[in-house]
Amino acid sequence: MAKKKLLTGLSVLVFLLAVAVIVLAVTNRGYSGESFALDGEGWSAEVTGDEMTLDLPSNPSTGYSWVVTEKTKVFATDSNQFIAETGEEVLAGAGGITQFHIAALKEGVGTMTLQYKQDWEGGQVDGTYDLTLTVSRHHKKYLQIDSVKFVKVE
Repeated sequence: MAKKKLLTGLSVLVFLLAVAVIVLAVTNRGYSGESFALDGEGWSAEVTGDEMTLDLPSNPSTGYSWVVTEKTKVFATDSNQFIAETGEEVLAGAGGITQFHIAALKEGVGTMTLQYKQDWEGGQVDGTYDLTLTVSRHHKKYLQIDSVKFVKVE
């Protein structure tokens, strides 16, 4: 009788463990995030979950480049690179885009200010722009960039 109770108890324990493993596997799947693309006037963005790329027109041969002048704690840019226009012939002095990689850091609404300017003392500023992102949290764990706004302020 004691062996039967022990076997029954072990069977119930194994069943409960199996159910717990299944529940954890289903609820702990990675959040893939929403993806979307935006085409603004002269800029574009590709969002995948908590990361995005922002493409801004630029031409470094003019002495102008994109510079982050004010940062936010909601998101950050960790890199940017110039990508020349491609065509049959790559011409010296031809323009292209500067591509920024941006990652969400925490939920909220944040604004980062960028300037397209000649980055030396006395250099000209061609424009000041605000990049505003809304970031939310999904499944109490994963960040998601929900909206992107890029506007010229000066």
